Amino acid sequence: MLPVAVTGPYAQAQPISPVAVAPAAEATPANKKTPQVPGRRLQLKVTGERLDTGANISVRGITGRARSVRQTVVVRRAARLKNLAPGRYKIRARTIRTDGFEARPTPKRFVAKVGRKRGAYVRIRYSACNQANVRFNKILVPSCGVLWGAVANAFASRPGWPEQGPDSHRRFEKVFGRTFGLYSYYFSAAKDNPFPRETDIDLLRERNHDRVMLAHWKVADGLTFADVTEGKA
Repeated sequence: MLPVAVTGPYAQAQPISPVAVAPAAEATPANKKTPQVPGRRLQLKVTGERLDTGANISVRGITGRARSVRQTVVVRRAARLKNLAPGRYKIRARTIRTDGFEARPTPKRFVAKVGRKRGAYVRIRYSACNQANVRFNKILVPSCGVLWGAVANAFASRPGWPEQGPDSHRRFEKVFGRTFGLYSYYFSAAKDNPFPRETDIDLLRERNHDRVMLAHWKVADGLTFADVTEGKA
């Protein structure tokens, strides 16, 4: 089944297959320079998307006296846990789910060492744009970012450029250096052309390029939408 986005005055938008977007998640390696934290403290820093409701992060001690510590904190930007027993702590960040969308943490699990003289700093980034994690709601709003589209040379007004269609769309993508997920094509029913054409289907199924077809419609010249509802067109 081909993924198709449908628009028009009486059209019902249908859910379509997920479009993969390059990952935006960012981990903080342990060898990166981090702020100095005083002893017996754990500082949590949260960045990224969909943090309005806060991120649920659990902290559990796993060595020595730290084993008595079990806490869950809601972090919107930053939080600092004080007077912790020295030892190792397992930090687990939960996925944020709001409005039917998800934002996933990186790293999801982390072990931090809290000492008597030096504490620990952990940064967690939330992203709704992880690979294979992008979803569309019923009106085709993506869970993150922008769904880019193009009608490339629709009226053959650009000399030396293929007229609208798959070849023109690919050339448009090459010029901009990215895939345009919405492929638009002006189709005239009066010409009795098959729709979609085999070349359109091939474009949508092209490997490593996630695209959907945007099917939208308008009335013919000289008619109105009222004419359409009355069966005149």
